[in-house]
Amino acid sequence: MAEHDAFVDRIRAVYPELTVTKARLVPYGWSNNVIVVNEQLVFRFPRHAAAIDTLMREVAILRGLVGRTTLPVPDPIYTAWTPWQVGQVFMGYRLIPGQPLWRQTFAALDDATGAQVARQLGTFLRELHGVPVAKAIAVELPLLARRERWTDMYRHIRERLFPAMRPMARRRAAQLFETFLADPDRFDFQPVLTHRDFGTSNILVDGTPPRVSGIIDFGAAGLADPAADCAGIMSAYGEPFLHQFLAVYPELETAFERARFYVKTFPLQEALAGAERGDAQALKRGLVTFR
Repeated sequence: MAEHDAFVDRIRAVYPELTVTKARLVPYGWSNNVIVVNEQLVFRFPRHAAAIDTLMREVAILRGLVGRTTLPVPDPIYTAWTPWQVGQVFMGYRLIPGQPLWRQTFAALDDATGAQVARQLGTFLRELHGVPVAKAIAVELPLLARRERWTDMYRHIRERLFPAMRPMARRRAAQLFETFLADPDRFDFQPVLTHRDFGTSNILVDGTPPRVSGIIDFGAAGLADPAADCAGIMSAYGEPFLHQFLAVYPELETAFERARFYVKTFPLQEALAGAERGDAQALKRGLVTFR
């Protein structure tokens, strides 16, 4: 039996009218098993109980985005919530055509195409950040922009990572976090609906010349600092590209300074996640990358 056969059986049981002629398991996904059906549909099955809660919130967010963005996002037309168990709960949507905007793909864009892509992404962020959450989203979203989140992260970094870090790296990390946390103005912003994983693998492009064809994977989305989405772009494609977003979303510039801090923390966040999951490679990669 193929690894994905049980998932296909579950899809058929819930949607017997759906003819499955072909299915393949996508070989990645930390929180979900991803199955592509008939090369037309994408189904995601949570791998653990916490991911079920995340998927339910993601479906509510995606349904709230219907008709509110110019770029396509997944439309969860297939869902199964009972029984509330790993391997039983899933969501499915029509596959959005395109390939991820990998760094090498981005580097090959000419100036005119790059500017067009920036306008598309800037417009999408303006629309996403402007969603009236209380009206559009059917579930309560957690506030992910609190000072306490960064204070707790810094504490965990000291506890889990400092013993493995060189003295100079520890000093740099301490200065980075303590300077940021000491300034109350850093948290003087209005939380908005954010993607929070806005970069490379989740931005799809298609056609010649390439255009953005869709945005996927809203599993980390929630109420947060708009700078979280800026940081994804800065880290993936560089700050000059983000400046081109200002042509359609000028208010975004106020988030750039916070985004620079977030980008600097990314290696430490990766290392911390590695330490907490027992992923030695992620731990080493994050610590080596932090400079």
